[in-house]
Amino acid sequence: METVAQLGYQLTLLRRSTPRASNEPGSALTLAELARRMDDKVPISTLGNAESGKILPSGENVYLIALACGLSQQEAGEWARARERAWQHRHRSPHRAAAAATEPASQLAVDPPSGQITEAEAEYHLLATMHPRRATARLNEMGVERTIQLLARLSPDDAHMIAVFTAMDPTRLAAALTDLRPDLARPLLDGIGPQKVMSLFNRMPVETIGELAAAMDPPRAAGMLAAIDPDQATRVLGAMEWIPAAAVLNEMTPDGAVVLNGLEPFEAAAALNEVNLQQAARLLTMMEKDRAASSLAHMRPDRVAMVLPLMEPDTVAGLLTIAGPDEAAALLAMMEQDLAAGLLDRAAQLLRAMRRQHAAPIPTATAWKQRVEALAVERRQAISRTL
Repeated sequence: METVAQLGYQLTLLRRSTPRASNEPGSALTLAELARRMDDKVPISTLGNAESGKILPSGENVYLIALACGLSQQEAGEWARARERAWQHRHRSPHRAAAAATEPASQLAVDPPSGQITEAEAEYHLLATMHPRRATARLNEMGVERTIQLLARLSPDDAHMIAVFTAMDPTRLAAALTDLRPDLARPLLDGIGPQKVMSLFNRMPVETIGELAAAMDPPRAAGMLAAIDPDQATRVLGAMEWIPAAAVLNEMTPDGAVVLNGLEPFEAAAALNEVNLQQAARLLTMMEKDRAASSLAHMRPDRVAMVLPLMEPDTVAGLLTIAGPDEAAALLAMMEQDLAAGLLDRAAQLLRAMRRQHAAPIPTATAWKQRVEALAVERRQAISRTL
């Protein structure tokens, strides 16, 4: 699946091939029944749009649809990655003004017979020679289409014009950036401060925020997320596709894990699946423990098996005590048996210490260890049977 149309067709086939409940005799599962299985969290109209092949559904909705159709978390993750491929192959038509601004006839080159340049090019040269305040005032009087044509000509090293655009009325500038092709918006977004970028993002639709943030230089985007309020940073990261989000996370310090804490576990897992292994280990170590445990449970098994050995044993043991027995067993089953046994023993020691320090009900270490150990054996046997 590599296009929106193919994804929609396969989602339709998935739903129609899903067995109905015993008390729902009939043929294919209907959209209404699928919505009920999802506790009506996703409207029927949105499910229909996802199957239409014309509208690209969100990664979260694709993941939830797959789970509602009876697939495992790992299989649902594969569907979410298929959606990512469809996003990468989408062909987003730029605003007509942005398209016109990048056609060969509108380039800087002068037409030899007449020696004339385009009107937009002449306007850009005029603004570049004006005092910044006067140039900004002139921009604020222009329509969105002309502003888009001028933004499309901006280069990263044009500090004067970056300052002129930055001083514009933020609502007018945000409207132009919303309709500008993301790669053409990059010089401006990379050249201004994080608070200004966030001020513009707050005036844009979520899908536009994700596309523009993904178009930014990853180190600059990471610096922006580190400089703004954590809730705002989480909002930006959650709006991005997982692969560009991972590129930004690779550039963040471990303190950036606070951004992941605000995401849903399957969203954080999707990003952690794509970052480099050492960074994934650092971020998981710095995340809130319950968030880290839930995220690990949603990550791909092969990634978990490679990331956990890179983390401090006491950190992993602590995560095992937070996870439920099933999740703890699933994590241990992905690791080398000797390493898993040592971590399980350490986790049991931590549980004993917790029982001594807290009055809250905590399972006995011996019973918990035996339960997790038995489940891990079952998991390993199930994995070996599939190989």
